Amino acid sequence: MSNFALTGVAGYIAPRHLKAIKDTGNTLVAVTDPHDSVGILDGYFPDVSYFREFERFDRHLEKLRRGPDERRVNYVSICSPNHLHDAHIRLALRIDADAICEKPIVLNPWNLDALAELEAESGRRIWTVLQLRVHPALIAFKERLDRESLIDNRESLIDNSEAGADKQESLIESRESEIGPPKAEGDGAVAAQDELKGEGLVDHDANRKMKEAPPTDSNPRFPIPDSRLTIPDSRLSISRHRRYQVELTYITTRGLWYDYSWKGDPEKSGGIATNIGVHFFDLLLWWFGYVRHSTVTLREPRRMAGELELADADVRWFLSLEREDLPPEARNGGRSTYRSITVDGEEVEFTGGFTDLHTEVYRRILAGQGFGIGDAYPSIQLVHNLRT
Repeated sequence: MSNFALTGVAGYIAPRHLKAIKDTGNTLVAVTDPHDSVGILDGYFPDVSYFREFERFDRHLEKLRRGPDERRVNYVSICSPNHLHDAHIRLALRIDADAICEKPIVLNPWNLDALAELEAESGRRIWTVLQLRVHPALIAFKERLDRESLIDNRESLIDNSEAGADKQESLIESRESEIGPPKAEGDGAVAAQDELKGEGLVDHDANRKMKEAPPTDSNPRFPIPDSRLTIPDSRLSISRHRRYQVELTYITTRGLWYDYSWKGDPEKSGGIATNIGVHFFDLLLWWFGYVRHSTVTLREPRRMAGELELADADVRWFLSLEREDLPPEARNGGRSTYRSITVDGEEVEFTGGFTDLHTEVYRRILAGQGFGIGDAYPSIQLVHNLRT
């Protein structure tokens, strides 16, 4: 069992972390938030130490660090406003604990460069919550894309191999016509073939070895074995031979309060592309690869839209906080949120399955298999570019 501390316990996302800590069999020993509406703690860890002042929280964690091992904090979960994430991650490393930070891990990519150095120096880990990467339906779609890519690669290898064989055969026939037919079954035939081999046009020894060898990636005359179609690591990046057409729409309605909170201040939240869009951008980069080009076509305080050219996809995206942007079926159904991702016109279904995503993220982190700085960097760089 590990000891946890948590910042931003009165915030919107904190209950998911409280549940994850409890569901994974761990204990929460200290929390902080300047707002003291924290009665939710009674349902999870009623005996946890609460601090309204961050300085007292910091001092308490340092005191625990200098005490018995069984009381020391092992993980600090960070649910505070976005602009404080960097400082609170540094606190975790300073008390010799791992950091588990909500999205976005930081606002600027250069903050990650500095944190990576501190992580290496401390020997601790900085984890981030990329919960869409553990959604079963989205993992399944990623694996489907990877299988399609492997099939495309296999077909391309076969096509290239056949084209190369045809070209080689043509060259051999041309060269044989110059040499003339072998005079007899013997030295003349062998000499003619040796001359062709000397020209680099045919190597019977190599061809024989290739035909006898089992099919592998380094043996392009053979298709990739079917066992490769099962992707053991869903984060595997595969080069694709097709371009997908993708549309992302995410509308999550917020009242006027949003504009007057820290979330409505781009200096603190990063704006809506960062605050509500970063996990979807991370998902698209995970599916379709790095960003080649990005364009913002609409920039408003409560709406943004644009286009992305990714390694394997062209993406049109739209983000909004406005209720009037909800489609009729969402409004008529009384829903305040609408998510849609289409790939080549096909809707990716992931409306359910969000309940335990944070718990799954925690399980992976506790097993040493969570998402770190390197996983988060591409999406942080992208939303920074969209903001500036």
